[in-house]
Amino acid sequence: MPASRIQGRLRRSTPTLMALAATMTLGLLAPSSALAVTSAGETAAPSSSTELAKCSNSKTSVSAVIAPNSPMTTNVAGGKKYSYALPGSSDEYLTVNEPPKGFDPLTASDAELQRWGFPPRPSNAAGLEQWREMVGNYKEAPVLPACRQTEKHRGFLGESLNYNWSGYEDVAPGNLSKWHAVIGTFYQPYNHGSCAPGAAVASWVGLGGDYTGRFMQTGTEANASGQFNAWIEIYAGEYNFSYEIPNFPIEATNYIRLYAGYNTSLQIAYFYITNDHTGQTVLTEWHIGPQFYDGSSAEWIDEAPGNLPLLNFGEITWWTNSTQNAANEVLPIDAANYYKDATWRENNHRTMRPGSLWNHQNFTDFFYTCR
Repeated sequence: MPASRIQGRLRRSTPTLMALAATMTLGLLAPSSALAVTSAGETAAPSSSTELAKCSNSKTSVSAVIAPNSPMTTNVAGGKKYSYALPGSSDEYLTVNEPPKGFDPLTASDAELQRWGFPPRPSNAAGLEQWREMVGNYKEAPVLPACRQTEKHRGFLGESLNYNWSGYEDVAPGNLSKWHAVIGTFYQPYNHGSCAPGAAVASWVGLGGDYTGRFMQTGTEANASGQFNAWIEIYAGEYNFSYEIPNFPIEATNYIRLYAGYNTSLQIAYFYITNDHTGQTVLTEWHIGPQFYDGSSAEWIDEAPGNLPLLNFGEITWWTNSTQNAANEVLPIDAANYYKDATWRENNHRTMRPGSLWNHQNFTDFFYTCR
């Protein structure tokens, strides 16, 4: 393990969304004014009044959560875009995309895929086959109620033995533009009988976080009450922003596909979450500067978020995990430059640990004992 690797890596925020609000009646996906749109279909930076509402700290059920309040929409090429200012910035913002009804990413042009935030079409044959599987079950991207979380993220002490992460990482120390995207798929974990009511597990893919304070990640979370949610997070140094989607439709064992990437030319981060079982998808683009991008590491991780007990998830199998480079080639995990993250308790009792990597893309995380 390189000695330069940052020890205090950032993690999912605490409290988790499962401890976040549910009885809100906020205009959660409702910009207060129409947004300017360029001829290319890109939105202009919105005013600060369009910031996404903060998540509540209530512990009531997320099933009762939030409904949009008369959202205003911006019509673009038959679809809709909703943009929100990011706190503390006048020119960085988040856009949630809703493609036109009947949109088919398999037959769309490269420009159309980019406009609506789909993963770009790979340039290599193996990557193209995998991409077709990723977007092939897309049905719709309804704009769902959401909120923002700005809690400080936690790190851990140690390197490959840590308190929070279990999974695999692909690393390229010093090469900040090695990978432009990370792709992963897994069967949604669920509670197998946890030892604490507040237990949770977050499963995600990410770029960065090992050698710099820059990190972007997206994934899902499950808790001991049988609740699920989806989320997206970015951070750079002390800046931290999380987009939380408590009502994204997920059930136990659903097949979840994730994509997180950064377009260095446009300075836009793209996040794609899709549930193969329902075909429902979240498509977002984050207009953020290069200070958020670090392509020197890519991650496929299951995590005990924050200080919460680890959910007894049994096992989680990850499939077709890969990275994408500047040439749009989708590639398997680099056999010469990956390592495992094995999670341990303070008394050296194992909590979860990944099995062996096979075909340079697949592995299973195993639960051992509560944290």
